[in-house]
Amino acid sequence: MKFATKLKQMIKSYSFWTTLAGSLALVASAIGKAFSIKIEEKIITDIVMAIAGVLVAVGVVTMPSDKSKTEKEAENTKESQLIEKEAENVLDETLKNEEDSSQSALK
Repeated sequence: MKFATKLKQMIKSYSFWTTLAGSLALVASAIGKAFSIKIEEKIITDIVMAIAGVLVAVGVVTMPSDKSKTEKEAENTKESQLIEKEAENVLDETLKNEEDSSQSALK
């Protein structure tokens, strides 16, 4: 993927802008410390969320969905693994019951 294309995708990313805004707020805080000005963490958080909210409202970025594709895929994989394990357990129990039945029939 070309850098320009990747950059365009990054610019439309909510996490990119919140990270950038947070970084800029922390740089401002560090500069403020050099001049004996203290900026509270709550203010930095409010600034970051305000910038992100404006960008979402303007349509520059979109809010992330509840779950990413990878999270959904991971959930599906886990569900599949659980279903397979349960099926194996049922099969093992069925085979065990059949063995017990055949042994008791032979007695």
